[in-house]
Amino acid sequence: TSGPSANVATLRDDLLGERFGMAPIASVYSRTVLTWALAEVGDFAEAAAVGAEAVRIAEAARHSYSICFACQGFGTLRLRQGEFQEAIAVLERALSLCQTADLPLLFPAIVAPLASAYAASARATDALTLLDAGVKRAASVGDPLGYWLRTGGMSEALLAAGRTEEAVPLARQAIEIARAVKARGAQAWAL
Repeated sequence: TSGPSANVATLRDDLLGERFGMAPIASVYSRTVLTWALAEVGDFAEAAAVGAEAVRIAEAARHSYSICFACQGFGTLRLRQGEFQEAIAVLERALSLCQTADLPLLFPAIVAPLASAYAASARATDALTLLDAGVKRAASVGDPLGYWLRTGGMSEALLAAGRTEEAVPLARQAIEIARAVKARGAQAWAL
């Protein structure tokens, strides 16, 4: 067996805090990726257990990057569950820490689910403002996630704001980009 589940099983005990040259702690990274995957297939109970463990490991290590990364994963889980206020609380914590700890590479990755949670919570204006900042930051660091923020994320927020005529062309672009790069998960969300 390979992938996040195997990594989680391996990265225990004396390996729990190892980074192996990665920005986040490897055990936090593996648990966060597994949290996303489980959330996408609707295994929310297991995702919550794994995600909470990722947050605990990161907090115990007091490693800012890992805390942000784990919170981004746990907040995305809450978003997928439709628990928007819980998602917002966790993701705003991640965004705040990202800014105070000067972690610019994580900013766009946190903006994406946080803007979705804002849009789903009748906070379309907050989502649009945040997405604008996320697109600018992604462009400044060369992060391709900026394309999704500019198309898929922005179309979701515009739709929530009742600006359908502006949202539809961006949604179509998001679908085209996802198809071009064979990102099936992003394509499903864009559709």
